[in-house]
Amino acid sequence: MVKALPLVALALLAGCATRLPLPTLEPIGEFALADDAPEGLSAITWMGDDRYAMAEDSGGRIHFARIEIDSDTGAITNCVFTGVRTVPGLADAEGIAYDPSNGILYVSDESGPKVLLLREEGEPQEILFPEFFKQVRGNKSLEALDLETGDGGVVLWAANEDALRCDGPVSSATNSSLVRIAAFPPITTKADAGSWWFYALDHPVGKAIPGLNRHTPFTGVADIASLGCGRLLVLERSCGLIAEEDGSAKLITISIHLVDTSSAKPGKTLGKHLIWAGSFDRSNYEGIALGPRLADGSRCVLLVADGDVMTARIAGHEVSFPWRKALFALRLQE
Repeated sequence: MVKALPLVALALLAGCATRLPLPTLEPIGEFALADDAPEGLSAITWMGDDRYAMAEDSGGRIHFARIEIDSDTGAITNCVFTGVRTVPGLADAEGIAYDPSNGILYVSDESGPKVLLLREEGEPQEILFPEFFKQVRGNKSLEALDLETGDGGVVLWAANEDALRCDGPVSSATNSSLVRIAAFPPITTKADAGSWWFYALDHPVGKAIPGLNRHTPFTGVADIASLGCGRLLVLERSCGLIAEEDGSAKLITISIHLVDTSSAKPGKTLGKHLIWAGSFDRSNYEGIALGPRLADGSRCVLLVADGDVMTARIAGHEVSFPWRKALFALRLQE
């Protein structure tokens, strides 16, 4: 059964009935992180000023950094990691969101799955979330997380990476899939499923990558970023081989879409609008976050790449494949 939006979500969406123009995204460029930067950064959130938190997908760690951005161009000019927090019970962090009103971080964990509330001090608390998210496939779980704040309180936005078991097959060379985007309040003691919508994934881009992953090509929701009023930027990541004429190859294609839930009926498939796409050779972008406003009033949008080292077995030999450690900046005009 599709449940109505909780009161906190209705309060957030009040006054958002006016249709807003479609935003645009202008790519600014990639910023290479230092070789000794943390590996496995799968999510990013802005904490105000030049402070950011990034979630690592192994080891249960949250990394903190100061990222300098040119206020005129939107280009990233520096990134310095300033600290790390190890979180008990966190195994595979894939989404992260920050509430500036109280300093609380929320982290989604593919292992479980679960969503944790992290105060500056004390033990993490598990947040209740829609039960259907437990019907996930391995490593295709709660990949995306953000929050929206307003006079009515806080709503968490979450999405699974690829189709739940109850929603059909996962994405493949011959199949596109449906995932679910859900809105729910960050509570720990009262059952409240919130509301959810279907989101149709794009068809995977490219061909199978020899020796890297027998399940390629595939696509999935890597992360989401709230623009307010129920509007979300959805980061899709497609992994597949795109051969270039010069002999080079691209392995990752990302696309950023706008969806608007404010006037969409829960349980139905959301309309989506592509606002930017790009392909990369070794930059596996998995996280998206809104950053500060720039001098002209536009917003900075940051992506973070998962710089893990992947090991594949090719022709009977193990080959290590390092993904690039990087950030990517875009300029958002609304």
